Amino acid sequence: MEHALSVLVRDLQDKAVSEMVFYADRPEYADIFSTTWQELRDRVMLTQIPQTQIHWLTGPGWYEGVKVSGLRNNPWFVQYMSKLSATLKDYVKGRQDERLVTAYNVAQDASLPFGFVYNAIESRLLDREFNIRGAEWTIQRAPKLIIRVPPNFGHKPL
Repeated sequence: MEHALSVLVRDLQDKAVSEMVFYADRPEYADIFSTTWQELRDRVMLTQIPQTQIHWLTGPGWYEGVKVSGLRNNPWFVQYMSKLSATLKDYVKGRQDERLVTAYNVAQDASLPFGFVYNAIESRLLDREFNIRGAEWTIQRAPKLIIRVPPNFGHKPL
């Protein structure tokens, strides 16, 4: 599973998890066993179009792939997380209310790839890595584009 997740995250690059599909029957994934694909689906790290070989990563799958591939320890990745966190914090600095902002605006304001911002929100990356109250989608189904940044963004949970 670790190998499969590392390969999928590598192939995803800077795309959002919702933007790229993986075909389990393609030659580049021949070394990933069908039982591994099934286990990843069972653990909700992948979703699949029924009766097809078409899959895509979920937010939790992307996060696990980031962990097992060592990306989260890569200096550029840590810098991306810091830039995203600082940008989101700036949106609510001195405010008493939440702030709604599109993922596109966050990506632009933070000078980050849209896919990274999308995947970070989808996986709750900052919440998990920094143990903070993070931002989330306003709508939990597609299209997921508007982020809710709570006024206590960045605070440690009680």
